[in-house]
Amino acid sequence: MDPKNHPAITVTNIRNFIPFTLEMENGQFTSWAELFRIHCRAFQVGDHIDASFKPPSKTPSSSTATEADKTKAASEFETWSRLDAIVLQWIYSTISNDLLHTILKPNTTASQAWTALENIFQDNQSTRAVYLDSKFVSTRLDHHPNISSYCQAMKMLADQLANVGNPVSNQRLVLQLIVGLNESYEGVAMIIQQTTPLPDFYDVRSKLIMEEARKAHQAAATAVSPTSGTSATALTASTPGLIADILIEYSEKVTKLGCSLFELISEVLGLASSCLKDIGCADRLATICHYYSAYPQPKLTIGTQKHAYNDLVTVLLQDHMGILQFLHKTIC
Repeated sequence: MDPKNHPAITVTNIRNFIPFTLEMENGQFTSWAELFRIHCRAFQVGDHIDASFKPPSKTPSSSTATEADKTKAASEFETWSRLDAIVLQWIYSTISNDLLHTILKPNTTASQAWTALENIFQDNQSTRAVYLDSKFVSTRLDHHPNISSYCQAMKMLADQLANVGNPVSNQRLVLQLIVGLNESYEGVAMIIQQTTPLPDFYDVRSKLIMEEARKAHQAAATAVSPTSGTSATALTASTPGLIADILIEYSEKVTKLGCSLFELISEVLGLASSCLKDIGCADRLATICHYYSAYPQPKLTIGTQKHAYNDLVTVLLQDHMGILQFLHKTIC
């Protein structure tokens, strides 16, 4: 192949293919190495990180080689040397400065740099295994912002243990994942534990993420549209401090206003004043707030998009800016 047309020459940014930096502390050598191997195979330079591969000689080994043989050997060596330098640049560009200064030596080949990194991450395996295992069994959901982050941390620790010669079975990973959950996931954890055989880690992760989404949706529905009897509890649980107090007081007063409106509407319709309340029209209250950041020319801004409310009566408290549009049968 013409070296000018070699796929490796076309790579302009290795970060597009290996999106993170290998560091001594993060223990991501297994993931980094796998991504690097895949990248090298894809661009036909996998032999450059293979320690068993013998690079071409700069000169022919035969003493009877012709000038043409010598020229061909020199050309092949030059092409191989250029490609090896490219792979070496890929390695140097995806590792931390500490690792770079540790393995950087004059006239190093990509294979030698690769082997040096392998040796660094395989040293002191027993000590690293003890540390990683301790971290593995002590990781908890409460230490992470969500289920996805928690599962990712557990999987990374399992991969790191495998990298130091202590692979974690799917059964142990799933059981430890369940142990680290908090009491709000007790129900789904019990179901997973009673499944025989235990499901795959990724199946468990999907179930937990779905349960998290269900809980979030349930909490949002309770907070946005509480019944009149539970509005104070819901708002206090989901809204911090002063805002909760204001919303609770506001909700109570709007409820009273709504009841008065229902009585007036009932009377206008020739019904008993309590008719609309008796059929449950005042049983539910939804409080929706729109807030927009300050802007030098507020009249030029566009607020929320066109929308409708599927309730019986809407009580609107508009701010001092005004500029509210009502549409009736598409007419403003």
